[in-house]
Amino acid sequence: DTGLKKLKKLIGGRKVTFVPVHAEESQGKNKIPLAVAFILSKRLNAKLNTEIIQATKVSRTSNNGWYRLANPPLFDGKITKNSLVIMVDDTQTQGGTFASLKGHIELQGSIVIGAYALTGKQYSVQLRLSGKTLKQLRGQYESIENWWQQAFGYGFEHLTEWEARYIINSGKTPKQVRDSITQARLKTRS
Repeated sequence: DTGLKKLKKLIGGRKVTFVPVHAEESQGKNKIPLAVAFILSKRLNAKLNTEIIQATKVSRTSNNGWYRLANPPLFDGKITKNSLVIMVDDTQTQGGTFASLKGHIELQGSIVIGAYALTGKQYSVQLRLSGKTLKQLRGQYESIENWWQQAFGYGFEHLTEWEARYIINSGKTPKQVRDSITQARLKTRS
């Protein structure tokens, strides 16, 4: 299996912990990431953390990119400090779930060294926001970055590559982006 070989190379003999995305979705709990992480941890002689769970139900599966941007999942639960972590999910679209989970893990003093998804969009392979994309995003949308910071608690530098590209490629004005996000947030309350 190519994925398993890549994980072995990434791990390089280090002690790692797999952290699955425990998500509550419209159909109930998504158990696929847990099952995958369990199998990977057994095959690679690694730890499995089941304490971290998604604390918010965001129902993003059938919604568009604006809805995904407007409704990042929040996580709760502990991980042993200084753990080396590989996150596991079933699907990667814009990378927002991985970005939120990574933030939660790193706030506790651990390091995310990789992410593993069973499926995903080819365009979303790169999670880390490039300097070039960040510069372009700020060039076009600098006027709303303070609003973004207040609305989400983080600036543009914490978006994934695809989240930033989604905004840039939308062709929307800064006001239209802000309005699209606001409308998507209101949709969750209705």
